[in-house]
Amino acid sequence: MTVKVACSRGTYVRSLCADVAVSLGTCGHLHYLERTKVGCFGIENSLDPEAAGEALNKAIAGAAIGTPHAGQGIEGICTVDEALGHLPEVFLSPDQVWRFLNGQTIRDTCLDTRPGPGIGLRGHLESAGTCGFTRVKDACGNLLALGKTSEFGLKMEIMVADGPEYLKQIFKKNS
Repeated sequence: MTVKVACSRGTYVRSLCADVAVSLGTCGHLHYLERTKVGCFGIENSLDPEAAGEALNKAIAGAAIGTPHAGQGIEGICTVDEALGHLPEVFLSPDQVWRFLNGQTIRDTCLDTRPGPGIGLRGHLESAGTCGFTRVKDACGNLLALGKTSEFGLKMEIMVADGPEYLKQIFKKNS
């Protein structure tokens, strides 16, 4: 018997197979299990490990001679921003970027939550159901970090951009 199961995380498919066998008054076991999708990542968009390694090596070699960085514009490999595309995003002004990357909390009312202005960051995140996590970008759309909201505003959780190097670039542009 072949069964296709669409389930949420935490479902024990092997146990499900055993339960089906018991309900049929027999015994059984799982012979083959293939996970075809996790979140927004499907098997149809995946690379086998060898092809992924080759693509990454090309990206690293390209970055060394000034072509796009790893994951940008390489077929089959998504950027961190694309992988986190299910999360809402906020855009920071250069001043906010400086403060955010130096550990300061950015107040809720000061944030640009394109395309939903007017509802504030918490409303934006609550409507997306993301437990307060958001992609934090500069005004040009470059991904900087994952932030988390609280009653005080937005605070950095995980740095994605090269913070010190990014701050140097921002400082040069603003001086």
